[in-house]
Amino acid sequence: MRKKLLALPLCFVLLVIPLVTLQVHESSSEPSYYVDGCWLEPLDNPETYIPPIPISNGTRGSEILSMSVSKMAAGSAENAPIQVNCLLAFDEKYLCYYYHTPNITLNGVFYAELQLQRASRYLEEMFGVGLVPVAITSWRRTESGAVYALNEVIEKTGYVKNMWLNGRKIEALVAWTFDKLEYKDLSGVSEVYGLARNATANGDRVDALIMRYVAYWSDDNVLEHEILHLFNADDNMEGTYCYRTDCIMSYRFVSVTTWTEDGETFQVNDYTRVGRLYNYCCRDCCQIVNAWKWMYLGDEPSDPPGFPHGDC
Repeated sequence: MRKKLLALPLCFVLLVIPLVTLQVHESSSEPSYYVDGCWLEPLDNPETYIPPIPISNGTRGSEILSMSVSKMAAGSAENAPIQVNCLLAFDEKYLCYYYHTPNITLNGVFYAELQLQRASRYLEEMFGVGLVPVAITSWRRTESGAVYALNEVIEKTGYVKNMWLNGRKIEALVAWTFDKLEYKDLSGVSEVYGLARNATANGDRVDALIMRYVAYWSDDNVLEHEILHLFNADDNMEGTYCYRTDCIMSYRFVSVTTWTEDGETFQVNDYTRVGRLYNYCCRDCCQIVNAWKWMYLGDEPSDPPGFPHGDC
């Protein structure tokens, strides 16, 4: 179920980068990202790329991840009725690889940008919700468990729900990690593709999620699935109406040989959950999201008429 990856690790070590604010890279060319003294560009032919030797001055406080604000604005998210201001975080290993899409090979930050744009378009069409990136940062991952990894990224990035960055109130933390995430419950240890937390045990809002590297054909689906958890949509197990549909929250497994996304056919040859295949929200999940979206990630107490209601 893993996408074919052009695994070309950059030949330098990324140290922990503290929380940073959004900057504009003044350039007439495609925007780049500055990490540990190196500009990382999207690559049409990464095999010919020779990474520059990093210059380390031993200080991390002034390191900047630069990005184009317009390039990272996730489509029309700035005009969505509900805007979810996001802090984006990447573990170092995620940043050190290039990822294949049907049109171009991208480094980790650009690849996450593409996922965010695709997910935001879906959420805006269905629910009037747009994902707006406000700032980016990275962290050094040491935890293998999904719960511990999510706790780690929250702690190491300094994220707090409703913190202010670049004049915006941050409403969600969206983190990407390269390696697998393990989840332990009564049935044992299993691998998961993402984990979201919308509140603590005492009810305080958190709205944070972490997702691992997944194949292009399912990456935006996983992100959408985890975002909808922030709106109180649940994983749906056997026996529920949602489970029997092709809903993005359904845990029903189906056998997939190949899957075509954006004109490219990917070899899957495995069982996978339907939620990783279809951008569809069933009646029950749609009603839950529309009931909670304003209260928890917006400023209004109720859902006014006239906005998208998906399949409700």
